[in-house]
Amino acid sequence: MKSIDLNKPEYFFNRELSWLKFNLRVLKEAAVKTTPLLERLKFVAITASNLDEFFMVRVAGLWDKWEDGINQRDASGLTVKEQLDEISASAHEQVKLQYKYMLSILKELESNGIRICRVSKISEKGRGWLDEYYREVVYPVLTPMAVDASRPFPFLANKTLNLAVEIINQDEEQSMGLVQVPSVLPRLVEVEGEGKRTFVFLEDIIIENCHDLFNGCQILDVVPFRLTRDSDLDVDEDDIDNLLKEVEKSLRKRKRGAAVRLELNKTANLRIKKFLSNNLDLSEQEIFEINGPLDATCFFKFASLSGMWPWLYEPFVPQRPLELPDDSDLFSAIRKKDILLHHPYESFDPVVKLVSDAASDPKVLAIKQTLYRVSGNSPIVAALARAAENGKQVTVLVELAAQNKVGDGMMFKMDFDPRIIGNKLLPNGKKKTGIGQFIRKTSLDEFPQFFNILR
Repeated sequence: MKSIDLNKPEYFFNRELSWLKFNLRVLKEAAVKTTPLLERLKFVAITASNLDEFFMVRVAGLWDKWEDGINQRDASGLTVKEQLDEISASAHEQVKLQYKYMLSILKELESNGIRICRVSKISEKGRGWLDEYYREVVYPVLTPMAVDASRPFPFLANKTLNLAVEIINQDEEQSMGLVQVPSVLPRLVEVEGEGKRTFVFLEDIIIENCHDLFNGCQILDVVPFRLTRDSDLDVDEDDIDNLLKEVEKSLRKRKRGAAVRLELNKTANLRIKKFLSNNLDLSEQEIFEINGPLDATCFFKFASLSGMWPWLYEPFVPQRPLELPDDSDLFSAIRKKDILLHHPYESFDPVVKLVSDAASDPKVLAIKQTLYRVSGNSPIVAALARAAENGKQVTVLVELAAQNKVGDGMMFKMDFDPRIIGNKLLPNGKKKTGIGQFIRKTSLDEFPQFFNILR
């Protein structure tokens, strides 16, 4: 029988292009008319968030290869440059469809009594309320920045929304300015005094008042834009003394990586577009001109506002497992037989209770667990920390490289662990540390676990 060559490129799909097709399938859920309106809008937000991570990690990784002179073919036969070109074309088409769905959904929402509009469409009474909101809430947290020969282009953090302002200054010279849209304020502001429930975007409020920020200057044009930066973890675990510190340092760098995508409102102003592309060192294929509000991830919070329930699915409440009543002794129950929990259909509370009870039970000597994702106030983490403080052996394998989901609370580590060699709690309450504390402090004890995670 003739052998088959399974390495032919035509047998493979490129990983990145395949992922874009997956995201497209998710996006098309936004077009399903039988789905509640805000649930459809959330699909738009989900795919926007997915694209952020895709550019921050996967596309950024390809650009790193290209800039390092690596242009080899992948299993599907595409070179690095060919991948970047096809990704750009596919992503641009996907974003166009994303905004087509978004604008259609917003139009349907308006016919159902929820309006998102420009400041210019607001009534006189509503404009009065907005003026006061701007003066009292927005203006104090704005920082306008001029960019000219003596003031260089400032650093703009990853995924921040900004305004590029073209001005004629007091010396009658044409110049540029920047204003960051503050992330500490709600992106969609509900306007009081309108007949129906009405919202405006925060950046529109700022644009309407740009003359206050650049006093004495003539405003020629204002264009919102948003940056996506390289956020790929860059850790060489074979050539570092302290893997934990190196990972934490790499995480801090993620907000300051090179720009890999520029989204800006569609504009005929080529001067602003050139100003941004030159200062951010971006090519035409890395620029996305968008006919609509930037950063669709804001609709996650919008959909969670009070009074939105008519356009959402009813909240799902997991049921309590029939075999585990609220007051049940979990250890007695699982001693009798194995109990299978079906998540998310059944409540996760028994799992939390099991770890919490184990942390306090004197008969429990050790807890070994794998944690996939951990929230900042996780009751599981609190229980594990309490177990370690109670002298139990606690071993936890934590997913460290969940690219876009890793934050400051990615790891938990006790400042003092009485189980470590040489550590002692003295009768007077003071703590004595030994050689084991040095091993823990330098993360030598964690090196094998983190090495495997990062691989």
